[in-house]
Amino acid sequence: ATHIFSGTHTISPGTTYIRTTYDIPITATAGNVVDAECTQITLGGSNYTPTITSPAGNRMIEIPPVIIGTASTTNQSLPIDPYYGYTYSQSIYNQSEVGAAGQISKIGWNYTGGNWTDNIVIYMANTTKATYSGTTDWVASGSLTQVYSGPISVISGWVEITLTTPFNYDGSSNLLIAVDENTSGYHSSSDEFYNTSCTGNKSIVYFSDGTNPDPSAPPTA
Repeated sequence: ATHIFSGTHTISPGTTYIRTTYDIPITATAGNVVDAECTQITLGGSNYTPTITSPAGNRMIEIPPVIIGTASTTNQSLPIDPYYGYTYSQSIYNQSEVGAAGQISKIGWNYTGGNWTDNIVIYMANTTKATYSGTTDWVASGSLTQVYSGPISVISGWVEITLTTPFNYDGSSNLLIAVDENTSGYHSSSDEFYNTSCTGNKSIVYFSDGTNPDPSAPPTA
């Protein structure tokens, strides 16, 4: 690209730095990088080659996080219920809440309580489903994509998970996130994830101390 500077710019003898600003489109993929080089500068009709034409390094694309909800309620057992041994849940987020298409590489939940670590599996899906009609209205596991399997370590505040497999959100569907917690034993009854009240049944959840639900055949919620 050619950058033209208008007006008068005084360049003193010695080292001169030129900074480049990147115009990143909203459709850019988080985690990709952008780079630039300057191979020629024209001053007063004469061409000059910079001492360094391609500086080392690049800039990683980071898309600002999308925060959904107001973290106004607890005692919903979502995305997992720490007070029970096992949990399987599905939650639907409207397209209007999620926003434009892009690659989701990290998700998180707001939490209050003690510190602990469990093992979870996270699934995602683009879906036309808007609400759950009843206690058996699970979205079939065959329609879900596994994006993470590993530990979740919690402390009060935002608990973030970097996905093993980033998920490609299409920007037109609703987004479904399913969480399967598989560590036996339980934590304090005061350990809670924050949720937000909404219209309609946007989530479905099963929790138990004795039965570890199978996402391929989840029990009645």
